[in-house]
Amino acid sequence: MPFAQLNGFRMFYREGGMGDALIFIHGGIASLARTLKNHDEYRWGSLDMFFAAHFRYVSYDRRGCRLSSCPDQGYELTNQAEDLRALLDLLGIGRAHLVASSAGGPIGIVFAASYPKRTRALVLAGTALALFPVGDPSSDIVREQIALLDAKGPEAAFAARPAGVETSLDVLWAHEEADAKGELDAWRAEQMEYARRAALVPHDERVRRYAAELRSAQAYITCDVESFAGRILAPTLVLHGTDDREVYFGWSEAMAQAIPRATFRRFEGGHHSLLYYNDEAREEVLTFVRTH
Repeated sequence: MPFAQLNGFRMFYREGGMGDALIFIHGGIASLARTLKNHDEYRWGSLDMFFAAHFRYVSYDRRGCRLSSCPDQGYELTNQAEDLRALLDLLGIGRAHLVASSAGGPIGIVFAASYPKRTRALVLAGTALALFPVGDPSSDIVREQIALLDAKGPEAAFAARPAGVETSLDVLWAHEEADAKGELDAWRAEQMEYARRAALVPHDERVRRYAAELRSAQAYITCDVESFAGRILAPTLVLHGTDDREVYFGWSEAMAQAIPRATFRRFEGGHHSLLYYNDEAREEVLTFVRTH
C-alpha cells in the first residue's frame, strides 16, 4: 500500500491508469468511523475504476480519514489544500483535473483558487460553500460541541457528545439521506456495528479522535470558502441531486453562482454521493473533463 509522509501526516494514496492526471478528493470529515472499516472495504470501487480507465487517476485519504494518520491539528482548509499540493509534487504532476465530492468540495475550491496554474478543470459534486450553516439544526449542535472543546477541552466535549454519536457526527444528518434512499435499516445496522468496534478502542484514543473530528468540522465553519470561489479561473462543473438530504440542493445552486466559470447540472431524484451510483453523472464528468 502506498503511503507518504507529507505536510505533517502520513497519507495513504492510490494511483492507476494513464493519460491526463485526474485527482479525486473524497467527502466526509475526520472521524473514528472512517478508520473502523475493514481494510478490504477500501479496495477500488466502480468510481475509481471508471476514472482510471480514462485518466492517470489518483485518490487519497485526507488527514484523519480512513487509512491516513490522524494528527491533532492541521485541518484548516488552506492546509488541506497544501496536503494535495504536496501529493502532486511527490507524484510529479504539474497540472490536474480535480473531482471533489461533498466535504472534499471546499478543499477543491480552495486549491483551485490558490493554485490556478495547477488546476485544469474542477468538478464539484454534492457540495456547498458552507457545509455547517448557522440555523441548520445539526450544524448548530456541531458548533456547540466545538465551543465546548475550546472552553473545556477534549474530555469535556467527548463526555457531552450528542446521543448516538459513538464514532461520527454523521449520525446527526446521515439518517435523512439513508431514509430517502430506503436504506435506513441497513444504515442503523452499520452504526450498531461501528459502535461495537468503537467499544474496543481505548478511551484516550476515542477522545483524541473526537477532538480531531470537531477540529475538522471547525475548519469548514471558519473558512470563508465563498471568497475563494470567486477567484477560481478554471472551468468548473457543479453536479447535484435534487433529493440530496445531506447537502441540500439550494446550497449547491448558490455555490455555482459564486464561481465565475461554473456550469450547473441538476439530477432529478439524485441523492448524495452522486458520482458513486449515478452513471449519467459520471459520463457528464467524463465529457466535461475531456473538453478541457
